Amino acid sequence: MFNIIMGALTGLLLLSGVISPFNTYADSTQLVLNYDGFFDRMDDLDEPEYQDIKLAFYFMDVKGNACPVKAVRLQTQLAKKEVYHLASGEILLPFDHQLDADKAAIVIDKVDSQPCGLDMRLETSILFEQKVGVEKAKSLIGTFDLALNDLAGMMSFTLPDVVGITFKSKIGETLTITNLAAGHCELNACTLTLSDLTLYQETIKFSHTIMKAVPYIK
Repeated sequence: MFNIIMGALTGLLLLSGVISPFNTYADSTQLVLNYDGFFDRMDDLDEPEYQDIKLAFYFMDVKGNACPVKAVRLQTQLAKKEVYHLASGEILLPFDHQLDADKAAIVIDKVDSQPCGLDMRLETSILFEQKVGVEKAKSLIGTFDLALNDLAGMMSFTLPDVVGITFKSKIGETLTITNLAAGHCELNACTLTLSDLTLYQETIKFSHTIMKAVPYIK
């Protein structure tokens, strides 16, 4: 039998759009987590109204940097399935009812023993260009807010509101808004609140192609 040495999701901490499961940090060279807790969160967002966003999973250290990984797999008592992982720290967990039913475990083999954990983050799943429609930006803010409330369940009344959206280009680029009316940009990210968006006509124009957007919580 395959033994799960570390538990599943025990709570949620919401901070700047990051949903961090408690008690998932470990300083060994292997981290093992129950898949079902992560599946349940993905299942919460398996609805038509969330088609533009996704729940992404990042293997990060306590400072928010990507942790180097040797391999990731989903393992049951009878089988195992390799899982793709990216240099950004993102682990591409599948949404699989059978793995949930089979009580699969997420096994992450680390390069070293630094403390790392698997964070959940809401982000867009759609493609952007250098221009983003104002109404689309407003719609995404509403979708992020609804999703965070669904994920928090009975604790949703304790959450701050999603008041804006942060657009991100590739790491290393300096992102700016070329038709700037309001908002704040730093490095490869530009943040606009709902009130900022009212100062734009139809589109926000950026200096680089947008790779993704995340909720701005205040």
